[in-house]
Amino acid sequence: MLIDINRKEGRLNFLDINFKKYDYVIIGTGPSGTVLIDSLLKKKKKLLVIERGNFQKKKYESVISKKIKIKKKSKTFAVGGTSLDWSQIYSYLDQVELSDRSKLSKKNNTWPFNYSELIKYYKTLDKKFKFDFKKLKNINLDLPFLLRKFVAPIKPCNFGKLLNYDKIDLLVNCKVNTIDNKYNNVQLYLHNRNFRKVITVKNLIICNGGIESTSLILRSIKDKKLQGLKNKNIVGKFFMDHPKSYAGVIKYPKNDIIEKISLKKTRNQISYYGLSLTKNEQYKKNLLNTYLRFEKTSLKSQNIVDPFFKSIKYLFNYFKLNNSKINTDGNPYNIRVFFEMLPSIKNSIKIDKSNRININLNYSRTEIKTYNILIKKVYRFFSNEYKKENIKLLNKKNVLNLKDASHHMGGLIYPSIVDQNLKFRGLRGIYCCASSIFPTSGSVNPTYTTCALALRLGKYLN
Repeated sequence: MLIDINRKEGRLNFLDINFKKYDYVIIGTGPSGTVLIDSLLKKKKKLLVIERGNFQKKKYESVISKKIKIKKKSKTFAVGGTSLDWSQIYSYLDQVELSDRSKLSKKNNTWPFNYSELIKYYKTLDKKFKFDFKKLKNINLDLPFLLRKFVAPIKPCNFGKLLNYDKIDLLVNCKVNTIDNKYNNVQLYLHNRNFRKVITVKNLIICNGGIESTSLILRSIKDKKLQGLKNKNIVGKFFMDHPKSYAGVIKYPKNDIIEKISLKKTRNQISYYGLSLTKNEQYKKNLLNTYLRFEKTSLKSQNIVDPFFKSIKYLFNYFKLNNSKINTDGNPYNIRVFFEMLPSIKNSIKIDKSNRININLNYSRTEIKTYNILIKKVYRFFSNEYKKENIKLLNKKNVLNLKDASHHMGGLIYPSIVDQNLKFRGLRGIYCCASSIFPTSGSVNPTYTTCALALRLGKYLN
């Protein structure tokens, strides 16, 4: 049943519901929520799903962010969530990304599962949701880099269309403002412009994105709720993202090698092979798994994958940073870098007096160092005229020109805030299945991994 509380008949239907009849209430209809719903329906669980947006119009909300700016359209409120907007460049987390490199231990797994378990969930997703990741074949190249596969559909997969609406109750145009634990139940404080209501349910699962999941808990704590939650001082801390940037142009490339791994476009998908520093280099020098890809330099091909190139302002900042024009002689290639960020307690999400979201996100020395080492190594290996290349390295001043942050992780990290089954520590019946629980960021789109978390949580709850 669809219940739209912006409509009078929807509000009347809503008032007739016995909310304790539901086994689980799920907030969010994005990728992780959709996968979790599908899993729970296999055991015929009764589900109420709450969505802040609707089917008709996508809504966006800016956040106040210092240093690195958060992209406004990275938080989409609609049935299907951000899957309506983004190309979803799918890839697996690499095993090295499950560890905290600051502790210099190859066996230091900081996630609630091991890598082999994660791979099993990835493969299940490949088969069930037809992400086609496995269709990108391995290639045999003797490269002094970690070679990584990436694939994305030209048309994003709308997860909202995968929901089985006949077997769930879906409440749209409704924001969950705060939550609480009372009398062994969960209370949800709902509201929109025409409607305010407190409902009591048995179990709640938060699946509404990295920033929104964390801000919900922060608002609840600010409102003196969730008294039993452990480690409240950590909530909102260790926020991470995947800043991206064009890093320059290889003017004299070894085209025979680069062509094999550079970005390709077919009628249905985009694919490429990314390059990171080797695992031994990362562990030995305490570096990250930041990766880069090669793109041919025509603006037409840029527009396929990078809507930011449609902005004159972005073009201006790009040329200003690189201090060079695109040279089409000899098939040069652009280099685009995708950062991994360390989980730093200095990077955080906060709620101000007006309940606005404030984010502090900055680059550390490790992120800058990793970038510079990777870029220099790539130019040395892939350029035929290394000394003639215009290599732009990063420092604390020019790094702030790199502002494309749109994959949000951390804030409710495991194991401080949630346990291995994603239940909030000290609370009863409240779970979180979102990228906010990530203890490390990795360097790839978190969609695939949040879906893997949803499969794992569904298996546990069933």
